[in-house]
Amino acid sequence: MSPVILTSAQINPRAVRTAHKAHLMEGHNAFTCLEEIVHVIRGYDAVPLVIPVTENPENLLPLLDTIDGILLQGATSNMHPSRYGEEPDGHPQRFDEARDATDFFLIREARKRRMPVLGICRGMQSMNVALGGSLHQQLPKAEVNHSCSIKKDGAIACEHLHTVSIAPDGILHPLLKDLPHEVCSIHEQAVKQLGKGLRVEARAEDGVVEAISAAGNDGFFLGLQWHPEYTQDHPVSRRILGAFHQAVRVYNMARTAKNMRAVTDDSLTIDAE
Repeated sequence: MSPVILTSAQINPRAVRTAHKAHLMEGHNAFTCLEEIVHVIRGYDAVPLVIPVTENPENLLPLLDTIDGILLQGATSNMHPSRYGEEPDGHPQRFDEARDATDFFLIREARKRRMPVLGICRGMQSMNVALGGSLHQQLPKAEVNHSCSIKKDGAIACEHLHTVSIAPDGILHPLLKDLPHEVCSIHEQAVKQLGKGLRVEARAEDGVVEAISAAGNDGFFLGLQWHPEYTQDHPVSRRILGAFHQAVRVYNMARTAKNMRAVTDDSLTIDAE
């Protein structure tokens, strides 16, 4: 049976197309999931399970016994600073507190199960804050361009890539050591204080944290500040996405075997009676 990977549909303004262009209706929202995220999941023969974010994520608990991995996508919203003990700094920001609650719940439950997690951009920031870390609400002024994308033909396109340095003792080094370390990032916030039990996997040339993971041999728990879904054919993206899906397949096989043993045990109990 194909592995199942859960990702969330978050709240975004609904777009209404007129004769010449689309207008955003801030008072009329839609739950959305990036097409590229679905392609990332399907591209490795996994099944995407897209759920709407919710302020009561405990209702999702029964679903977690049926999935094999979690992919936390990026967003146009920022995490509310109260999640890491701060007030909004005054610059214009969109918040989505249902996304915050859903991410924190999924991260907590995945850690209990040692379920593979891949976080992208805001997803990585959620992983850091959920484990006690904090964020820069605005990136410190730097020479590196952390907005590498442009709008092209109505979609996101990478204008250029920037380089990152890979930590020699992390999980990314053996995956990427023979490749040019070039990535496509699009963000205004970044990790400030690292969460408990996490390590830095990569930094940009200006020192901004670009990737994090669980320290030690503690399952696949990787956050990327950059966007592999926009550069799926790039060797760096292929290696990382392949490693995530391999971890998902291993988890799926273990989960399937456990379920089969449970069915067999139940059958033996019924026969004995």
